[in-house]
Amino acid sequence: MRTGRLKHASLARLTHLFLLLTLLGAGAAFVLRAHGVGWWAFPLGVAGAVAAHLVLVAGLFFVVRQRRAHVHGERSDGDRDGLVLHGARGYDWLVRAVTLGREGKLRRWMLDLGEVRTGSSVLDVGSGTGTLLLAAAARTGPGGVLHGIELSPEMGARAREKARRRGVALTVTEGSATSLPWPDASFDAVFCTLVLHHLPTAVRETAIREMRRVLRQGGRMVLVDWQTPHSLLRTLFSGMGLVYFLHRHAPGGSPLEALATGTLLADLGFARVSRHAFGGGALGAIVAQTGGPAPE
Repeated sequence: MRTGRLKHASLARLTHLFLLLTLLGAGAAFVLRAHGVGWWAFPLGVAGAVAAHLVLVAGLFFVVRQRRAHVHGERSDGDRDGLVLHGARGYDWLVRAVTLGREGKLRRWMLDLGEVRTGSSVLDVGSGTGTLLLAAAARTGPGGVLHGIELSPEMGARAREKARRRGVALTVTEGSATSLPWPDASFDAVFCTLVLHHLPTAVRETAIREMRRVLRQGGRMVLVDWQTPHSLLRTLFSGMGLVYFLHRHAPGGSPLEALATGTLLADLGFARVSRHAFGGGALGAIVAQTGGPAPE
């Protein structure tokens, strides 16, 4: 039963990806035609888009090997596994390619949502190669506190290497989102990017409870993940098209949509919850702020 569902999801993913590449190729062909190139540009544009993006997708599955790592909790079908991304070498380049160079803009958008400023203490859950923490360092200054937690040893090592080369003081701890090794009320801002959709529902809720626990009064939790886009056309040309189509078949649907319609955030005492969209809405964010004054 489960194998059949996975095969169906994979087929649907490939079908949508083919449609995406065809539309991108057609758009490229019409641009070439507008500049006086012959109609032969249409098959050339489609073939070029398919070839280029298939190389990116192949790189994604080769560089970011999706392995299973045991985490606490179960899915409804009894699967106790979440997914951990490995293969840090080349990962940063691949992310820039898949997002068509918009990763920097995405990180700035996230830091704005988290209201990261001079002296802020920041935690990134599922910190990967440390890109968000390094971007945060430019805002927090030397008085800021930057921590990440990451299950993959390779990703954590890559983050520490990047920080050392840039002279940035940050700490990346190997560990799980379900058991954060920090005291209560430790951080002004907590981020979690494209992690929740990998987690079974029970594990996801445990992770969010942990993020809430370490957040200070007035602090912000920023959860970024895929969601149903407002505009498929804008998504295709926003640089988020591949990100969306590679993630949208996660079990249980969009975690942001589930959180928006559920009561978990209210039950955890978040006073203000808002939703935001990026890249035509293919990526979204839930910003949940605790009650009390905002951190200085």
